[in-house]
Amino acid sequence: MGPLVSVIMLNYNSAKIMDVVKESVSSVKTAGYDDYELLFVDNGSSDGSYEVMSRYVESAGLRSVKIIRSERNMGFTGGNNLGFRERSGESEYTLLLNNDAVLIPGSLKVLVKLMDEDGGIGALNGAILDYAGKRMIGVPSFIDEMIGVV
Repeated sequence: MGPLVSVIMLNYNSAKIMDVVKESVSSVKTAGYDDYELLFVDNGSSDGSYEVMSRYVESAGLRSVKIIRSERNMGFTGGNNLGFRERSGESEYTLLLNNDAVLIPGSLKVLVKLMDEDGGIGALNGAILDYAGKRMIGVPSFIDEMIGVV
């Protein structure tokens, strides 16, 4: 077994994109890395998406799941921080996975391997492709010690 990866997925009023959110949850299983925990954080949804998604997440056959609900919308950072605080003490890496993003099969395995092989890497970002996976729409970058984007 490798290092534990905490996958934090933040949900807020996603009833209109429920099919994509379910696909995002399911993509964690095919990301090529089995030592993970999924922290599904609901950020005070009021559209019924919490109820639907919490049932879906629990029945999706994932390795390890923790469902967390905030009574109010704490914003993107506050919601992710809530998930971050609830991670397992064994967690070595954290993946913030938007609930409208789908992991490419094998992608988490590649990211963990890169982190493990180079102790100088502090953070990674995968390439962002359009939904059909045919065109890159976001280029990974990083911030150097002078706060410059490379």
